[in-house]
Amino acid sequence: VGAFITMNPGYAGRTELPENLKALFRPCAMVVPDFGNIAEISLNAEGFLEAKELGHKFVTLFALCQELLSKQYHYDWGLRAMKGVLRIAGGMKRDEPDKTEKQILMRALRDVNLPKFVLADFGIFLGLITDLFPRVDSPPKTDPALVKGIREVIAMDGSGLQPEEVFVTKIANLAEMLGVRHCCFILGAAGAAKTKLWKTLAASWSHLNMGGGATQYQALNPKAITVDDLYGYMHPVTKEPFDGIISKMMRDYSRMETEVPKWIVLDGDIDAEWIESMNTVMDDNKVLTLVSNERIPLTGSMRLIFEISHLRNASPATVSRAGVIFLNESDIGWRPFVTTWVETMGDQKVATTLEQLFDQYVAPTLDHFRREKWKHVTPLMDFAMVQTLCKLLEGLLTKENVPAGSDKEVYEAYFQFAAIWALGGGFNVEKGSDMRKLFSDFWRSEFAKSAIRFPDEGLVFDFYISPVDKRPTHWNDRIDTYKHDVTGKYSDIVVSTLDTTRIGFLAAQLLDLNKPVMLVGGPGTAKTCLLAKLLREMPEEKTTFFNINFNSFTGADSLQPMLEQPLEKKTGSSFGPPGTKKLIYFIDDFNMPAPDKYGTQSAIELARQQVDYGGFYDLKKLTFKSIIKTSFVGAMNPLAGSFYIIDRMQRHFATFAAPPPEADVCRMIYGKIFAGHLERFAPAVADKAEHIVAAAVNLHLLVADTFLPNAIKFHYQWNLRELSNIFQGMCNTLPEVFKEPKLFARLWVHEAMRVYSDRLISVEDQDKFRTELVVKAARELEDFIKPDVLMEEPIIFANFAGGGDEKVYSTIESHERLSSLLTKKLGEYNEVNATMDLVLFQAAMEHVVRISRIIDSPRGNAMLVGVGGS
Repeated sequence: VGAFITMNPGYAGRTELPENLKALFRPCAMVVPDFGNIAEISLNAEGFLEAKELGHKFVTLFALCQELLSKQYHYDWGLRAMKGVLRIAGGMKRDEPDKTEKQILMRALRDVNLPKFVLADFGIFLGLITDLFPRVDSPPKTDPALVKGIREVIAMDGSGLQPEEVFVTKIANLAEMLGVRHCCFILGAAGAAKTKLWKTLAASWSHLNMGGGATQYQALNPKAITVDDLYGYMHPVTKEPFDGIISKMMRDYSRMETEVPKWIVLDGDIDAEWIESMNTVMDDNKVLTLVSNERIPLTGSMRLIFEISHLRNASPATVSRAGVIFLNESDIGWRPFVTTWVETMGDQKVATTLEQLFDQYVAPTLDHFRREKWKHVTPLMDFAMVQTLCKLLEGLLTKENVPAGSDKEVYEAYFQFAAIWALGGGFNVEKGSDMRKLFSDFWRSEFAKSAIRFPDEGLVFDFYISPVDKRPTHWNDRIDTYKHDVTGKYSDIVVSTLDTTRIGFLAAQLLDLNKPVMLVGGPGTAKTCLLAKLLREMPEEKTTFFNINFNSFTGADSLQPMLEQPLEKKTGSSFGPPGTKKLIYFIDDFNMPAPDKYGTQSAIELARQQVDYGGFYDLKKLTFKSIIKTSFVGAMNPLAGSFYIIDRMQRHFATFAAPPPEADVCRMIYGKIFAGHLERFAPAVADKAEHIVAAAVNLHLLVADTFLPNAIKFHYQWNLRELSNIFQGMCNTLPEVFKEPKLFARLWVHEAMRVYSDRLISVEDQDKFRTELVVKAARELEDFIKPDVLMEEPIIFANFAGGGDEKVYSTIESHERLSSLLTKKLGEYNEVNATMDLVLFQAAMEHVVRISRIIDSPRGNAMLVGVGGS
């Protein structure tokens, strides 16, 4: 018995052999073989007479490609790539003996390599081919029966496809590739039609009755489960083998007697850990070896298809083992999708009008984004924006809004509105760059001559199309009036503003049509609040929602039970929400899960598998669970977590930026809340609400401009939450206690010191806050309180100020009074519980007041940051 070990120690996902094993084997270094000789002999074997000359050309072309073409992860110019080309060339020679050998080899080299090139390399490669084979003309050859079958499948009702030349060619390329390689990478950006490519080929093969029946396939995202669930594992104690999903799929297909094509589609990122275990399947061994020593062969009718967006983490050994079909983002693009979509929107006249509007507005705008390098709040694909536009139009172009026989102007008005939000809704307003204003100016100047003009004041985002006269009307007309609910929870209060009204309108339109929506913006821009209000207001008899908060530890294994929790079994392996309702998952902090060392977030991959394939795998039974009647909404902060999520998930969402509110909006929001709260108070107090709100907002702006975050003061983050916390404390007051405005003004200073000053880390910062900022902001209050009275120490408010058991938020005039209250409470505690011997010095008492305030306020969370032993 001879034992041979082949290894490649330098690659990711591989380990060195242990020394005691290495010593038992004789090492033998492998050198790079003579490609020229191999090419010549292989060509001879395939029946070529001019093998020497052609072999030389072959090797020269591969050498030049390696040097001159761009360096892509999926380019492979090694022996396996050569072998694939030589096989195809041999097949062509036997099919067409009348063609010259140069024509045959040139066609094989060109047709096998072109499908894997990125756009930039096309011209260079074709130049090289023409130089090596001058005056040789050989048109591409495709299988006419297959092309006819593909076109018939595309033409079927409900296929939703267009017979684009590039698309048909790529499908024929994939079929040819699967004829000579048993593994194939379909590679390309999100929305480049990768899934449609293999699904259409499967449908075409079924239509043509290839192998005597319908082509079978099973799809799986290998990154949505662990490697143990993928391949199976041995129980560490009992040594009992447990099966994995991919091993079960391969075993089932391998045991089938029929010759119908059987595909296993692995749709997910490639990383060195799971793909290296596939090496023996992908090379000439064609065997999957499991931990339990079982060996599952890949039969002649089985193929592996990998659908991926990049090969960053694959080793050269992996890349060389499979054929590659590369789809550039612009190969098929968004136009075929639009052509299919307009056909569903009514008669021929409407379809023509809409197509013209896409050419008039969308194409120049997307070109402008590319030229000017404008960036959205999170990277968005052209295709995703066009899909959002189509969905918005579906919601807007109803029979009520656009009666049959309407003019083109009516369609154009709604089209402009939808295009502004689909293409420009992802732009944000940040310090130093107002992308929304840039977009608005561009829109007004670029489309100045269009039939519908937006008014000149404000931005184009500030208008909607009135259903009555079909003209742009300001959103202010639609903002709801605020009614203060004294009994309601403070955290549930939502004051309608321009931003909440328009984003709420768009999100409601899209969710009705099952289009996932995502809001992206900094912390404290009311993303969660807005989406939660929207979901609460949806009709209860039709819709239910389920909240999921992602954090850095969320993985696919912890997300799957959460997704399954609100579902019930419907039929067989189909699950859905109770009754006839639709379920919306609200995922907050979408980009929070920590990526693994290959950059993949498994929780997001699991959610993507549910969106793309309508379900996920049951890890106990290893069968696919279909999840029906569900949709997603998401919110994320582009400055936290992994900053952005994989483009293949992002493209499913209609993405809108949530810009931070301006100072006037903050005054309006808190002015309404505070005025509503003060309605029960004495008129002398209620009249001063405006002054206190103005002082609070001014102070917030001063703090945000003065105390900027840096590497040490990373927690100096000031947003709407801080302002909310101040007013939460001020809305915790009773008319019986706060009878005069002076007390309210001092309460504002106390809340500001709790919210802002307690977060400042140096004595200088705290002094600056008290002596400069508060004094500046307090100028608004000089009418009814003098600065020295306002800042008179101590400024202490607590809910135990009354001394009794009921909680009344009030002032404590002196440290002596505070000490007696706390000493009394400590005595009461010690009578009932184990004695706690505390010395209540001044700083300790102040800390007790701070912590009591936080614990007593709903959703109050505290984080104590300091050096050890403090």
